[in-house]
Amino acid sequence: MTKYQIVSDSSCDLSANYLEDKDIGFQIVPFVVQVGERAFADTPDLSVDEMLDAIDASGAKTGSACPSPEAYYQAMMQSEVSFVVTISSGLSGSYNSACVARDMAIAQGKRVYVIDSKATCGVQILIIDELARLIRAGYEYERICEEIETFCSQRKLLFVLRNFDNLIRNGRILKIVAKVISALNICPICAKTEQGTIEIREKLIGIKKTLKRLVTLVGENIRNFAAADIIINHCQASEEAEQLEHQIKSSFPEIGKVRIIPMRGLASYYAQRKGLIVSF
Repeated sequence: MTKYQIVSDSSCDLSANYLEDKDIGFQIVPFVVQVGERAFADTPDLSVDEMLDAIDASGAKTGSACPSPEAYYQAMMQSEVSFVVTISSGLSGSYNSACVARDMAIAQGKRVYVIDSKATCGVQILIIDELARLIRAGYEYERICEEIETFCSQRKLLFVLRNFDNLIRNGRILKIVAKVISALNICPICAKTEQGTIEIREKLIGIKKTLKRLVTLVGENIRNFAAADIIINHCQASEEAEQLEHQIKSSFPEIGKVRIIPMRGLASYYAQRKGLIVSF
């Protein structure tokens, strides 16, 4: 049992061996995507292709279920101190579930801090990376909690989707707004709000123009290019992700790091095919 561990729900799109640090444990608690009678647990062996095909072929109701408090509790009991990173509480019940588990674990003598990322995917990865850095640097528990909240408040997330169906079905975006976008063949750039909900930032026509504008917006929101760490998560859009990476590096040669990471099940369910998320 390690003294410290980081726990995340599966919307972070990472594998359980991501940290590869013998002194810091790392666990992922999975979401479940429901397609009619079929349940797709967002575990490493999930076939995203199979899940998306099942959604396309099914006329049945689909949805997602966040990790249970018991699942989080079992993860928290594996270490003396746990830092838990969840998808935005404005999009899911995962944060609330983790908070219930936190109270249970604290009653058993554990120390647990739950972090609402106010985002998903790449922002969660950046938070996990920063937590690992702070732990390795030897910061005390209270200082880590303070530092990570400041870090979280500075993160940005922009995304471009080709399909809003599952966001509409599950109440994550206004139905009337999404229908107007679809009817007019608009390709919007969306962003996370400070509260961790979704807003449409700009409406453009055509993916090429949209990606170009996305690169500009990324540049406008970065203060220190050399220290920047940009993560591009994608759902079956590796070509577009590579184009975006190339455009970012060409536009800002001094940029620090750009990573491309394929989406796992939960993120793929909402982003759907060709979805792109940029976090920094």
